[in-house]
Amino acid sequence: MIKTGFLFKNRWLGTLLQLAVALAGAVLFIWILGPAEYQLDGFKVRGAVRPALSGRTVVEFPPLGTLTAETHSAPLECRVTLVQVEEKMVTATLNNPDLGMLWARLETDVARALKAFVFRQFLLGILGAVVLTWFVFRPPLRKIWQPALAGFLLTAAWLTPAYLTYRADAFRHPAYSGMIEAAPQVLALSQDLVTGFQEFKSKAPAVVANLQALFNRADSLNAAAAGDNGTKLLLVADIQNNPVGLALVQELVSRFDVDAVLDAGDLTDLGSPLELALMEDIKRIPVPYVFAPGNHDSPEVMEFVAAQPRAHVLEGRTITVAGLTVLGSPHPSAYRAAPKTDTPEQEEAELRTQADALAKALRSAERPVDILMVHDPRVARRFAGRVPLVVCGHTHRPAVEGDGSSLLLNPGTTGAAGIRGLQSAREIPYSAMVVHLDAARRPVALDIIAYGPREGNFRVEHRLISNE
Repeated sequence: MIKTGFLFKNRWLGTLLQLAVALAGAVLFIWILGPAEYQLDGFKVRGAVRPALSGRTVVEFPPLGTLTAETHSAPLECRVTLVQVEEKMVTATLNNPDLGMLWARLETDVARALKAFVFRQFLLGILGAVVLTWFVFRPPLRKIWQPALAGFLLTAAWLTPAYLTYRADAFRHPAYSGMIEAAPQVLALSQDLVTGFQEFKSKAPAVVANLQALFNRADSLNAAAAGDNGTKLLLVADIQNNPVGLALVQELVSRFDVDAVLDAGDLTDLGSPLELALMEDIKRIPVPYVFAPGNHDSPEVMEFVAAQPRAHVLEGRTITVAGLTVLGSPHPSAYRAAPKTDTPEQEEAELRTQADALAKALRSAERPVDILMVHDPRVARRFAGRVPLVVCGHTHRPAVEGDGSSLLLNPGTTGAAGIRGLQSAREIPYSAMVVHLDAARRPVALDIIAYGPREGNFRVEHRLISNE
């Protein structure tokens, strides 16, 4: 009796041990080999499941951060990572801003990807149970169906409760982490931004043609304006991932026949790769594009701009563009993967370091520097009176300081402060400047351009620059 009970007990212990090994193999294979990437229309996402103490879904938006919600009643975590947003999706959405149609296109792809993902997890669960059971117990091949069946049943027991209890509406109140906590509105394409782009696309040529007509009238009265031997530069800043602002840049380059574009930074709002899909048109600008990264840019943004044809990223060394020697460097925050709010003391110290490095480069430059570009006016003012033209941004307000011997210019915000500007109760106009240099590379005239789309008004102010 004792012997029979002992054998019976050992038999059950052996079965439980085999089940534990099969479960470990299934979970291990699903955890390590289960993640896979899927194409959902213009999105590429990576899906994965892993063991967890509670049932939750984590959605990652690198490098913005994550959304987490308690979505189901099973001890596993579902993780979805947005890997890439293709240009074709952004273009299609901008051309047809019906986000309902976007979701309709996605539904078929989502259903197909979900089926493929679930099938992959079951297959790996079975394979993991078989492989680990064989490695530990070396069962005969005729019994290999047993760990295979165990792997299938255990995987089903692990995944099915999550499917049956899943609540997508839990994401109505998710937990934020990372930059998303400070700016959750950037998780989706702004309907206002898309609508604004649609409206601007139809009006931009006529609006800018009117600006050009006004400029021509002013220029005909200006005997001191740059002639054939002069140079025209378009100054922009703080586009902040607004494709409307970039469309304005393209129009102004064409209509005003400038020799180069000087961008004083904050091309994006959060420095994320997702925003760069909206900035692809930089490669279509037909003149040199000189970029001094701002505090809302990032290493990814600098790498993106540097890869564009005719683009130059200022990194503390002089470059020659349109016959002009240009010096500048990124805002210290642009070297971080994401915008970071420093204490005022830290920020001031970093800006002093940036200014000191530029001052050293200015002293050691082989040729006289014609233009100095930075994002923050606090750095720019260190060079007032030392360089003929100093360009900055950051404040979102156009500013003109100095005279023809040393002129400090801030073009304001060419992207109307981005998404935040579109959501502002008070309209923030799109603004830019065209500066005219004579044959001696001195500023002689300036056009300050502003466009307010809500009221449909525009303004161009033509100024002569005194060289006395």
